[in-house]
Amino acid sequence: KVQPETEALIPTALVYVDKLSPERLRHELDLIFEEDDAVPMMEKLWALRIVQAVRPALPSEEATRARFQLTRSLPSTIGNKVQFRWMVWLLGLSGKEIRTLAKRLYFTADLLKKITAAASIYHDLESLAGMRPSECVKRLDGLPEDSVMAACFSAPPGEARAMLEKYFAKWKNVKPFMDGDALKQMGVPFGPRIGEILWRLRAAWLDEEVTSEAGERALVEKMKDEG
Repeated sequence: KVQPETEALIPTALVYVDKLSPERLRHELDLIFEEDDAVPMMEKLWALRIVQAVRPALPSEEATRARFQLTRSLPSTIGNKVQFRWMVWLLGLSGKEIRTLAKRLYFTADLLKKITAAASIYHDLESLAGMRPSECVKRLDGLPEDSVMAACFSAPPGEARAMLEKYFAKWKNVKPFMDGDALKQMGVPFGPRIGEILWRLRAAWLDEEVTSEAGERALVEKMKDEG
């Protein structure tokens, strides 16, 4: 809690907030994000207009604050709650805005990558809603898992959020029975074609085009004939 006499000094001191070094600003926010519940402290910063005094201004509009409220209770699978809260806070921004803030606050390359990935998914929710499972997996595979989780956590209820939830619950771990060695034994030449067929098999399982190991082998034979 801020003492009343200290709080009374804040309005006239706001002009100095943006003079703080990037490391100091980010460190203080990191300390808040390490708390079990960072929301009350962030709400105080927003109410006192301390966050808004940073240039470029950190987001503080109603939608952002409502989204950040969700971080009172974080998923147990999150690897880094500080980075996760940064992602939830900033994923509504454009890529350019995120890069500008990254320079102001000296984000690590890892944090910048994760926030950018989370934002790209969040802004792409509408298209995710109409994708086949294989398209969704292809879109999300290779992105930081916490970034996908942050976008899922922040997405409003609906088809897109359901797609992200299914990605974690089921699709992410779907793999074909065959591996590269099995394909070579079936006569597939070593090289890029191996990877193409393995992805095609995985996509077939995801989209329920094949439902058995025999069906998988039949699809491989078909793809071999297609060259």
